[in-house]
Amino acid sequence: MPTICLISNQYLYQAGVAALVSTLDSVEMGPCFQSVSDALNAGLFGADQVVILDLCGLRTVSKEIAQLRANSQSGRLLVICNEQSDGVAVAALDAGAGGILTESFDNREFKDAIDRVMAGDNFIQQRITMKVFKELRDKDEARREAEAMRLTVREGQVTKFLVQGMSNREIADNLNLSERTIKHYVSTVKDKLGVASRIEVALAAQRLSL
Repeated sequence: MPTICLISNQYLYQAGVAALVSTLDSVEMGPCFQSVSDALNAGLFGADQVVILDLCGLRTVSKEIAQLRANSQSGRLLVICNEQSDGVAVAALDAGAGGILTESFDNREFKDAIDRVMAGDNFIQQRITMKVFKELRDKDEARREAEAMRLTVREGQVTKFLVQGMSNREIADNLNLSERTIKHYVSTVKDKLGVASRIEVALAAQRLSL
């Protein structure tokens, strides 16, 4: 019978998930771990497991999910995130999570999520579905727009320094170029992004994830 492996440092989640799993006929409760590293060190992932990862408090969502995906034979990963953190939910989906639950879910949603992930399908809890889809659309649009900009490698470097609030002199020192050359790059970047000021460059770069 497939088992549930839970990764969470919250005791109430551990107890709550175990209680919910006990009401399901299709799966049984497996081991619980405090962190992703603990779970990876145990090396217990098999083809018949669903891994549930509590994202609350994690700083490197994509990295830790990628580690789990690389070490889990089944790739069945269900994550729990804060209801307001739709950006985290999108990052989790991008990294390979199969299902998303918020901190507030009921028995029916939990069962549905487990069943869908077990079947190899995706699941997003209904209460955040629209927000997550909007975030995905906005992110995809930003990616396409950024691709259309086609900044050169050097323009991209200058843009990153602009986002950090550096002056032309500071950027020139970092890139071992003349201040006049940096001024030219800044002007080119402004033209490509369709903005008039350095602040607008920083805002556009953040929006487009440049």
